[in-house]
Amino acid sequence: MDARKADDARPLDGQVAVVTGGGRGIGAAIARKLADMGASTVICGRSRPPLDVTANRIRNAGGRCEALQCDVSDWKSVQEFAAQVNMAPADMVRETPYIKPGDDVPSVGVNQQFEQGVEALNNANDVGQPIGIKNGFAIPILVDKKDPRIPEFDEVKSKIADSMKQQRAKDQLEQKAKDLLASVSSPDAIKAAGEKEGYDAGVDEGFKLSSTLGKAGSSTALDDLIYGLKQGEISKAPIKVNDNWVIVGIVKRTEPDFSSFNSGERDRLKQQLVGQRETQVFEDYIAGVQQRMKQAGKITIYDKVLNQLDESETSAEPTLPPGLNFPTK
Repeated sequence: MDARKADDARPLDGQVAVVTGGGRGIGAAIARKLADMGASTVICGRSRPPLDVTANRIRNAGGRCEALQCDVSDWKSVQEFAAQVNMAPADMVRETPYIKPGDDVPSVGVNQQFEQGVEALNNANDVGQPIGIKNGFAIPILVDKKDPRIPEFDEVKSKIADSMKQQRAKDQLEQKAKDLLASVSSPDAIKAAGEKEGYDAGVDEGFKLSSTLGKAGSSTALDDLIYGLKQGEISKAPIKVNDNWVIVGIVKRTEPDFSSFNSGERDRLKQQLVGQRETQVFEDYIAGVQQRMKQAGKITIYDKVLNQLDESETSAEPTLPPGLNFPTK
């Protein structure tokens, strides 16, 4: 046997893959595919029977699989599960501040489907459906919800005063960022001027889109800004990332090497990127239409039918949807 070919067939040998919701549907199909590629899979979910069914199917096919029960809406359950798989709870659950429609949510970005999923949650510990986000998916869990109301003045006068102070401080910080930007003309000058004023300043080598830019963090707006700058250029205006004002300059930029791509591969890559953007726009449109139809009472959900489908999934052999495949190299 050719050892190299064997490695190519099982590129995930020695790796551990954790799949939430791995007892049914796409989660089970993903777990089975990862096991076929050599990974030791750990599947979790709230219901034990479907987990055992999926784990046994993977083992009978020659794969390695461990089934662990975990309710992601229960913090104690998450902690216990994380300890069993040698993970930190923070790697699985990330708490956000209070959010409203249109907010750039940390690690999620501006996502209409995520907003719709959160809006459907009403009580603490309510758990939503998996929602596709950049580089993965998210399962929203409601910790607290504040409904809009008109408060008494005595309730909010101290908050108003504090808010005005904070806003003045934010305005001053924004103005300082603008003044600093106006005083520089090159990426190297940004670092020097920032250090002189006592701000966090540094050079991040090897930055890639969707990754974290030093202490500034990450956001889709920051990615768009960096992508649009050329080597030697600086941002035309400070950009706000979470609570920070960020000024960016490109010291060196390495473009992808397309010399080895033939025209067909370039066209395929271009169509793939265009297709991803079209899909996001279409999904946001569908989410918006669905929300408007729900508010107008034009959508009826038959829970009895959904429960029957859920029960039938346990006995069905899970498969990946067409087009959802993992690379083998």
